[in-house]
Amino acid sequence: MSKLYVPFFYLFFLFSQLLSQEVSAQQTTTNNWINYNQKYFKFDIITEGIYRINPILLSNAGIDLSIIHPKNFQIFLHGKEIPIYVENENDTDGVFNNLDFIEFYGNKNSGLEDSLMYLNPADQPNPEYSLFNDTATYFLTWNNSLNNVRISEDNDTNYSQYSNANYFLKRIYLNSNMVYNPGFPNSAGTYDPEYSAGESFVFITKFSPTTPFSIPHGTSNIYNGPQAYYTVHYVSLTDDASSTADNRFLTNIGPAATAT
Repeated sequence: MSKLYVPFFYLFFLFSQLLSQEVSAQQTTTNNWINYNQKYFKFDIITEGIYRINPILLSNAGIDLSIIHPKNFQIFLHGKEIPIYVENENDTDGVFNNLDFIEFYGNKNSGLEDSLMYLNPADQPNPEYSLFNDTATYFLTWNNSLNNVRISEDNDTNYSQYSNANYFLKRIYLNSNMVYNPGFPNSAGTYDPEYSAGESFVFITKFSPTTPFSIPHGTSNIYNGPQAYYTVHYVSLTDDASSTADNRFLTNIGPAATAT
């Protein structure tokens, strides 16, 4: 029986070469938003809301505010600059002092970018829930420009000229991390390292036509407006190879049951 031997140093060289090529590609494609002549203040957000950054926080982080004009500030998320509001940035002093602050809308991490790991991005069941981390990382930086992305400020106080809105639409998501579904197995009955159809965190329960499964999901403050709609993503955890229609679903929308 013959064997093929490959020198260890050749494998190491090959791995090193591939690694350097991968890092080089990442630097030119995914990190091209970074200006290496600037400094970045990194912080994390896990809850949706309006956030404020004050001068004391930045000074305690070692940032010299005396050399930064308030209009120079930028905030990046996922490599894109987001709009911010900077209080008193149009003052003639050009200083970010104790009465000033930065405000912006922040949100936790979603599964939007997880779709890039699927062989077919359309196979991702839930883009609203990340498979890895609910923490979104933001980067505050500053440059020499006075025209960075800002939230438009509206100072109009003549509210009588506006018509009242009859309604507004609200989106509600019901996510779950009860069980991790490994996705669709291949012909050998094993799972590929690539992300496949249905691979995600899901609810899991046993149900049948005689024992339905109910998920209470309230819609508060309903008012007259256009028809509401809902979307349900099903992921089956079983597959009967002898049947071509072994997984069928029926959904109903109705009022919540009243306890007696």
